[in-house]
Amino acid sequence: MGEEPDKDAFPVGRFWMSKGVLAWACNEIRSGMIHDILVIDEIGHLELQCKGYYDVLKLVLAEFKGELFLVIRKDLVKRVTDLFEIDMGQATLIEITNMRLQERE
Repeated sequence: MGEEPDKDAFPVGRFWMSKGVLAWACNEIRSGMIHDILVIDEIGHLELQCKGYYDVLKLVLAEFKGELFLVIRKDLVKRVTDLFEIDMGQATLIEITNMRLQERE
């Protein structure tokens, strides 16, 4: 995703997402299902619109048997878990806050 559009990009807020890169990422997620651990970063607004990783995430949630880590902004967790019918009784929520490194003198 970048701030400048290319020929196959679509807008996502103030950024642009390449359809080709999105297709590549979805294929990588699918191929990652053979492993014991799978991490999917940035589940959010696109998925809430049934776009982005929506289809591959539905597949992963239905078929993946390993440890799954989803990175979701705190303000979207409830909406995402509701949409994908993720049982929070079976999940562990790990909250990570923005931590800025302080410059050392």
